[in-house]
Amino acid sequence: MAPRIQQIPQLNLSPIELAQLRAMKAQQFVLPWPYFSKVKFVAPRAGQGPYTYTLPTGKRLAFSYAINQDRLAAGYLASDGPATPADTNLTQQSATTSGEEVAVRGVAISIMPAAFHVRAPGAATAIRPVDAQFLAALDGAVSTALVLNSNQRFNMGLLHFLAGAGGFMGGSPSLIGSGALAGEPRGAEFVNNGWPVRSNFMRIPEGFTWRPSGNADAQLNVEFELQRAITLYSGGSPENNFTDVVANNAFDAVATGTQGYAYPEELAIELCVELIGTVTSKRSDVS
Repeated sequence: MAPRIQQIPQLNLSPIELAQLRAMKAQQFVLPWPYFSKVKFVAPRAGQGPYTYTLPTGKRLAFSYAINQDRLAAGYLASDGPATPADTNLTQQSATTSGEEVAVRGVAISIMPAAFHVRAPGAATAIRPVDAQFLAALDGAVSTALVLNSNQRFNMGLLHFLAGAGGFMGGSPSLIGSGALAGEPRGAEFVNNGWPVRSNFMRIPEGFTWRPSGNADAQLNVEFELQRAITLYSGGSPENNFTDVVANNAFDAVATGTQGYAYPEELAIELCVELIGTVTSKRSDVS
């Protein structure tokens, strides 16, 4: 005998049950999870040796891409590939995730110890540690601004105005890097934009709310604009513009040795921008 389908009439909720349902629907998650996004500055090498490294003026926009999208507006190349969860936690460019509201209390910039760079499709990934002169030049030539809806700008000053609310501190040996004459590994220092603790960031006293799509203040970017072109020289300056150095430290062959060195094909720095605040989102609909 085939089963029969019987319709059960919907029961009306009592006033207490209805109040409980409304209270559950109105519940929210309030979490301190940060929104973050990276930008990159790359100065390619030019010349046959001695070399120069140049970077023209232009803008880079943090929060301008989402996971699985290209990052061209943030200074990356198409060959760098699409964004991953290690680059941002946005699922929609310039917008919050799943209708969340972000009450922003401040902005922080962390300097990544090394940048990943793929100069052409199919090329090997180059991992470039931070270059001190390149970072110093960026600090003096880059202006920062928080931009809402593409028309409201809040100028935030130079890079060092925005401290890093995290990051590595100190240094470690570079085991695969070029060794010193004595054969000991060369150290790799981890530069920090201020003391790398959670409470160290640029505070926005009034604060603002980054709202979900469809509302006012729904589009957000942090803008980095290089105001003047940068030119750096292999050797450190125009007066000391050197080419690659061939090692000359054979045992008992020379009185003083020379450490070999080949200058990199590009200088690269990645910055991670973090919005410090509180994320508010509604619970899933239980009706």
